[in-house]
Amino acid sequence: MTPSLKLTACAAALLLASNAPALAQTFQGEPAYGVLSLQTGAAETGVRAGGAWGANILSQGCNGYITEIPTLAVNYQGDADLYLSAGADEDTTMVVRAPDGSLHCDDDGAGEFNPGLVFAKAETGLYEVWIGTYAAGMGTPPVRFHASTTGFDTSNPYTVAPNPSLPGEQSVRLRSGFRDDPHEIEVTAGGEARLETLGALCYGYAGEAADVALNFRAGSLPLYIAMDSERDGVLAVQTPSGEMLCNDDAVGLNPGVYLESPERGEYLIWAGLLGDRGATESAVLSISEIGYQGVDRRLDLTARPRFGSGTLQAGFLPDPEAIEVEAGGPIQASMAVEDGVTAIGYCTGDITREPTYELTWRGGEDAPLFISAISDDDTTLVVNGPDGAWMCDDDGGSGVNPLLTVENAPSGVYDIYVGRFFGDGETSPATLYISEIGGGADPVNSRVDIALPPCSAIISCKRASRLTPTAFRSRRGARSTQKAPASTPTRTGAADITPRRRPPSSTGPVRTARSRSMSRASATRRWPSTCPTAAGAVMTMAVRASAGAGVR
Repeated sequence: MTPSLKLTACAAALLLASNAPALAQTFQGEPAYGVLSLQTGAAETGVRAGGAWGANILSQGCNGYITEIPTLAVNYQGDADLYLSAGADEDTTMVVRAPDGSLHCDDDGAGEFNPGLVFAKAETGLYEVWIGTYAAGMGTPPVRFHASTTGFDTSNPYTVAPNPSLPGEQSVRLRSGFRDDPHEIEVTAGGEARLETLGALCYGYAGEAADVALNFRAGSLPLYIAMDSERDGVLAVQTPSGEMLCNDDAVGLNPGVYLESPERGEYLIWAGLLGDRGATESAVLSISEIGYQGVDRRLDLTARPRFGSGTLQAGFLPDPEAIEVEAGGPIQASMAVEDGVTAIGYCTGDITREPTYELTWRGGEDAPLFISAISDDDTTLVVNGPDGAWMCDDDGGSGVNPLLTVENAPSGVYDIYVGRFFGDGETSPATLYISEIGGGADPVNSRVDIALPPCSAIISCKRASRLTPTAFRSRRGARSTQKAPASTPTRTGAADITPRRRPPSSTGPVRTARSRSMSRASATRRWPSTCPTAAGAVMTMAVRASAGAGVR
């Protein structure tokens, strides 16, 4: 054979090999579950969904996985609208080839995760139907297929639901005040039963019978039911009066159900899992009157702060006030404040029961107060203000550091908690900052852009005081444009900004709150509200430097 013929033969073989799968996917053949005949009314049958082929191979844009041959077919001989739908526990899809050869597909048209297609004034003939699963690896779940001239039908007799009439897998008797709190029970979470059938807020899969039947003699204490597992678990609890309570993530990814005033009687508890139907996982169910998993997650605002307390008033120096603390603790902030009012942000992270620091603020209520924290770990802030509302932040500062801005901060007590986003009960060093300028250790540079041109400012000093070199050079440069005669005396008094050397103090630096307040009061500043932040903040620092010089 010549080289050219060899190349031709090889090319032909490669072409046939590459087209072999496409040629095999004819999507023709006798329907797996036969043919339904319909003229008017409704017809239905049970089938199984799913397959190995992507529905988009049959028709571009279609979702799901189907078999090569049709699942079933409908021979329609009526003159009305034709509704085709399916009901299943799993998320299913549908592809239909109409008598004219056109292809139609749907995912959730009949409601929830059930597919549905309607053909207006449907032509007579054979409608080939493929019922698929939305995702691969879902197996071949049972489906009830419905064809109707009146509307969609998603009823599903194959649904496996939790059955409260079945005896629980385990029985437990407890009375209020029981010892060994929390009471722990090993269970197997997950199963075939859809928890959605129990209520609108129930999700996941569990066994048909309750995992635990708890006979509880209630007292005056609340009741906490929680589950701990390696997978994302869910809980469903039926109370003695028949109320159904479900939860997904009350304690991290672990579920918990809280009963403030528990009833006396039998509680049926299903331990479920999110995800695949039929999956199971070992888990521990805990019952407590203290808190979820036996941990008291309430905060005590009256407890002594772990890192002290302090009082600040408007104009305090130095700014910012820095406090070395430890961030983190055993209590989840989101759970601890869920019954309160949150005015700012979303509360997250792990914190201690007692406040990290308690600030008594005496301000004018016409300026903001900035509370921030800096740490090598991802930290959070949870603050209870004078009005009792919670204010929280996670990453409002630089990087993963929190920053809270309290506008028009009212005077009063601020209980401050510094938390860790990934706490796990551990703590890490952090620095808490309180400022009237901005967040972090350098509040000016955290809020200003020194590249912006400065705007006008008016400064008045009641007495001469030492300016910073930067401020003095700025003033001297401004005066150089109007040179006075050498014999002109230096102006003195309230408007005099010439630096003068103050006699050294015999008592050393004075840093009392009163002296800081008096020094700040001796200098005032004002700038337009439209002024760039840079000039305002820089001028603020110049004024503070001159005011502070008089008390050092």
